[in-house]
Amino acid sequence: MAANLNQTPTQALSEPEAQILLLIAAGKQTGDIAAAVGTDQAAVKEHIKAILRKAMGSRQTGRSKGTDLGLSDFPSGMRSPFIA
Repeated sequence: MAANLNQTPTQALSEPEAQILLLIAAGKQTGDIAAAVGTDQAAVKEHIKAILRKAMGSRQTGRSKGTDLGLSDFPSGMRSPFIA
């Protein structure tokens, strides 16, 4: 398998980040997530920031920061939620 030299490796989520992401996907609120993982809401918010940084970092490869997504950037049949 040849490596693509134009992309940076995707950072894996830590165990707490993975747990928090699953709880978010289940529709839990920040306070419920904090209680479930045994931490406070501030820590949960920091983990969420880390999750987003990792997710956006892998999508921003080859893009300048701050670039808006155009219609052609979405898979066919999928529309941006920001376009009426």
